[in-house]
Amino acid sequence: MTKDGKFPHDLMCHTGVVDETLANARNSRTYDKVAKSVKDLFADISNDCSNDNCPKTEFSACILRMAGHDFMDFDGRNGGSDGCVNFDDHDNKGLKPCLFKGENGQSLNMAYEKHATSVSLADFIAIAGEAVMALERDTPVLRNKNLGDLFRDQFKWGRKTNKDCSKNVALPLPSESCAANKKTFIDALGLTWRETAALMGVHSLGRARLENSGFSGWWSDHKSASHFDNNYYHSLAQKGWVPKQMPSKKFQWIRSGNRSKKSGQDEMMLNTDMCLLYAHPDKSDIKAESGGDCCAWLMPAAFDNLLGNTTAKKDAVMHENNKQEKGEWCGFLGGMPVDQVLGFGFGITRHWCCGMGEVHGGKKDCNGGFKSKGEADKGGAEGPAAKDILEFAANEDAWIRVFLEAWGKATTKGMR
Repeated sequence: MTKDGKFPHDLMCHTGVVDETLANARNSRTYDKVAKSVKDLFADISNDCSNDNCPKTEFSACILRMAGHDFMDFDGRNGGSDGCVNFDDHDNKGLKPCLFKGENGQSLNMAYEKHATSVSLADFIAIAGEAVMALERDTPVLRNKNLGDLFRDQFKWGRKTNKDCSKNVALPLPSESCAANKKTFIDALGLTWRETAALMGVHSLGRARLENSGFSGWWSDHKSASHFDNNYYHSLAQKGWVPKQMPSKKFQWIRSGNRSKKSGQDEMMLNTDMCLLYAHPDKSDIKAESGGDCCAWLMPAAFDNLLGNTTAKKDAVMHENNKQEKGEWCGFLGGMPVDQVLGFGFGITRHWCCGMGEVHGGKKDCNGGFKSKGEADKGGAEGPAAKDILEFAANEDAWIRVFLEAWGKATTKGMR
């Protein structure tokens, strides 16, 4: 380990470190020990969480972000989950504290030092990402199964640690919208749009900070961001969104409509999130940079039109237990019967999503898919993974199943 090292291997590895996990360590017992050592880091971190400070959640999200950024630099041949990210890439800013400098008195290196002589840094980081997702999901999934057990049962050992990340490809730029998603997830990692949409559910944890990425806010809200569930999809589909330029000069989307706040309640999405569900009226990728004074939103009819008209789906998307704004659409009409909420017309629903609260959208719609003001076509959902986003909002089990498949594929790319 060198103090001025440029890459994770230089900064986190210790005497006797192995580049590849030893054959006799490639088993479930080792996986469980590694996962436990990561979870133990959180024992003394406060569970207190506010809009401005949520230490446990942000530490979890930083570790998960490291695991994600590790595989997102796969270029079709090199990179991938190799324990190597280039800190010169601006998008990796903010990772060092949770990796080795210390954040809330803890760092991932404190856990890795217990395993460095038998487990590669590359395998360790993949397990660490899975461990924090399991930590932040303390309720059963998929017919009473433990998420951590599901990760362990599909885990594949054998990632070799890369010591030089200088040639890693840059991470996707949110400004490039779904073109960036296609380049990184479809073309390089070989995922489908459905798997890409599922993998984006990692945004259910944590937030973006202006000083790190140039973006600011939670992908849902600070209460939801400490639980690994499908609330990200609820936020994406069931709230209004308007473009905003940040002090960094970068553009993002912020919540509009009822419950929206100009300050003190930061809810955001990036182009790479929005474009999966929405498209511009001309069918091009939706971008905050070109949105102007407009609002992106959905008619509830989108769920009927893309998933089929069933009472079960309607009830699930409105009243799922882990939904923070249960029974509401764009923060309005809590407690009303499902059919009554979902039966309101174009103008009223648009007002909830775009015209109420402290943040208002313009009179123009950022997204297409509306046949007319009185008759919805696809209800505003025309992105390449629109159907999948809505299904994941209505059916968490469907999301978990696809997420596990996508995560397994993404974290094994580049393995020899």
